[in-house]
Amino acid sequence: MTFRASHFLAPALLALSVVACGGTAFTSTKTAEPVLIARAESPAEVRAAVIRAMEARRFSALGEEPGKIAARLDKGEITLDVDIEYSGTQYVVKYVKSTGLQTKPGPGGEVLVDDHWSGWVRGLRARIGEELLVPKKEAAETAKREREYQLLIEQHKTAQAQANAQAAQAASQPPQTQPVQGQVVIPIPLPQLPAGGVNLNHSTTHGSQTITCCINGAFYACPSQEAYKKCMSLGPHECTRDTSKSCK
Repeated sequence: MTFRASHFLAPALLALSVVACGGTAFTSTKTAEPVLIARAESPAEVRAAVIRAMEARRFSALGEEPGKIAARLDKGEITLDVDIEYSGTQYVVKYVKSTGLQTKPGPGGEVLVDDHWSGWVRGLRARIGEELLVPKKEAAETAKREREYQLLIEQHKTAQAQANAQAAQAASQPPQTQPVQGQVVIPIPLPQLPAGGVNLNHSTTHGSQTITCCINGAFYACPSQEAYKKCMSLGPHECTRDTSKSCK
């Protein structure tokens, strides 16, 4: 694919450029010569070349309709809005408006703008021509690499979102109870049985009940249930030892 610019484009721009006393060059925004495409292409291919050129020259799209893309170049305090009109045989970049650039009235009543804008437009126009020369296969490879790059970005965003969700879930869980620093836990001992164990023997004689408690083989007779309980836990202080008997 090849293209050629209008033979009258450069002379026209030079003729419309005015240099102010301070050294700033001003250019009319009225004239915008189309660039002819020597070998006709489909409008879709020209559009694709325009979009690639916009990305390369840092123009962002503001809107689009068939055969025209509204684009903006943002350079901090300076912005430049242009319309890029295209077909299968030609394309043209037209000035729309700008901010941050000096202006002055022209001799014919038109507004002249700081010539920086025309330099940016020339760069965009030239890049569109270069993109039209890119073989279709190379353009397809470029598009493939762009898709892969965007996929990697999306995967990174997904992984980051999952990590953030896990962190938020962990933060929402109630904290585990931790021992209070300096708190002393004193264990409460259970009653210990006297050495040798306790033997409970019930016998009834003439309606009476005898409760025996054996400690280390020694035989004790307890007069009451309360005395028997103390024999089990504290010792046979309230029970009477019977040496004539033994516990086996």
